[in-house]
Amino acid sequence: MTESEFKEMEARLENWRLCVRVGLVRHHCASVEHRYRPGGLGADARRAPKLLVDELDGWRVEEAWRALPVRFRFQLNLHYVRCVQQHQVIRWVLKRTAHSIKPWHYKAELFYAVGLLKKKLDSMNSRSHNRGHNSSSVSIDTSRESPKAGAARPEETKPVSA
Repeated sequence: MTESEFKEMEARLENWRLCVRVGLVRHHCASVEHRYRPGGLGADARRAPKLLVDELDGWRVEEAWRALPVRFRFQLNLHYVRCVQQHQVIRWVLKRTAHSIKPWHYKAELFYAVGLLKKKLDSMNSRSHNRGHNSSSVSIDTSRESPKAGAARPEETKPVSA
């Protein structure tokens, strides 16, 4: 996987994060500092612009993510969805999966996990394209003879009244 493909996958993983984190609520302490807004900003300027989320792609990434081995699922979830720092990801992956990641190998492991996810997504896309959507699977019978000149066609028949 090249660097440009990695950047493209990171954009898809960011979309995945926005898609699967819809229900999570961020909490704050009981103090009032969270209510501070810089002066001079109107009510509209305080709101962050809403990001457009491609939910279909986000759930495709989720489906491919679920098919990965546990240690890579856990690492991708912690790094991209929960936005956990590197040392905590290393510690939690070791604790949950008994697989140690050396701090100097973290980026390589992350790159490998993203590569596995990309391969899984590509295989899912190729399967969905091959699922009965081929033009060769539809057969048209052109060998039938044309109706005889004297035979009545269905649209020319008159209803029989009783």
